[in-house]
Order: sequence, then structure tokens, then C-alpha cells
Amino acid sequence: MKTLPIEYLHEALSYDPDSGLMQWKERPRQHFATDRGWRCFNSRFAGKPAGTLSPTTGYVVVNFSGGNLFGVHRLAIALATDSWPRYVDHIDRNRANNKLSNLRTCTKSENQCNRGVQRNNKCGRKGVCLHAPGKWRARVMKGGVLKDLGLFASADEAHLAYAASAQILHGEFVNLG
Repeated sequence: MKTLPIEYLHEALSYDPDSGLMQWKERPRQHFATDRGWRCFNSRFAGKPAGTLSPTTGYVVVNFSGGNLFGVHRLAIALATDSWPRYVDHIDRNRANNKLSNLRTCTKSENQCNRGVQRNNKCGRKGVCLHAPGKWRARVMKGGVLKDLGLFASADEAHLAYAASAQILHGEFVNLG
């Protein structure tokens, strides 16, 4: 996972935890290979918003020289805690909402718990799939382990079983879809 020194981030960016917005600072000369690059960057970007919304991922990303893209959510946690997070979860699942109150560090498994219904889900209920005509299967996953919750007469019953189990297994990261 790409990182930059935390000191470097503090020299380059300012972050407002209440709005979730980042701004370029006037960066020091040692961040650049040439005097011209340093002057051009500061005259063009210092004091302006840092980051653009990626149309493919929905995350706000900041481009450092050399095409190194960093998610504002990861930069925000790094600036706020002075350490790089491995994974960051957007509590409200809005990838563009980078307010510090909406971000939390997590494990990969916890981050997956906060996903919504997948696009290829045909019944529209998380944790439920059609097993056979008139039979609906409920399953829940945690830490890479898939737990089968049984077969049910309706998708609603199966989803209720999923919801009860997911509340217990996923805790604060639960998302029932």
C-alpha cells in the first residue's frame, strides 16, 4: 500500500475534519525537483482545494507528482492520527463524504460488513439467494468464513434470519442492505 511520510503530508495539505475538505498548502522547495516546478505549483494550487472525485470509484483522490493517487479518506486519517490506516470505512457508505466523524479505521473484514446489496443480487436482499423454487437460502460471512443459516419459505424470512445473525457478527459495522 502506497504511503508518504506523515511530515510530508502536514507540509503539503491542510484538512478540515468538520467539512471533510482538503486544501493545498504552499509547499516547501524540497518537495520538488526543480525551482520552476516549485514556483508553478505554489502559484497555481496553494490555497486551493486538493482532490477530485474519481468517476470510476466514487472516491475523492489527491494526485501527488508522478501520478500517485491517494484517497482523501486515507489522507484524512493519516493527518488526524499521524499514522497510515490499512483500511478506512465510510460509515454512511458515501465515498465522497470525508468528514472525520464519518470515517473509521477498520480491518478488511469489517469494511466488507458495511457493504450494501451487491448489483448481481437478484432478490434485492443482502444475505439471501434463491435455492430452489419456493426455497430461499440465508447466509452470512465474517472473516472469510461463510455461515449457512438455513432454508426458508420466503425471501423476507431468510432476510430476517440474515439480519439477526449479521447484527451479532458484524456489530457496529452491520449493514442490512
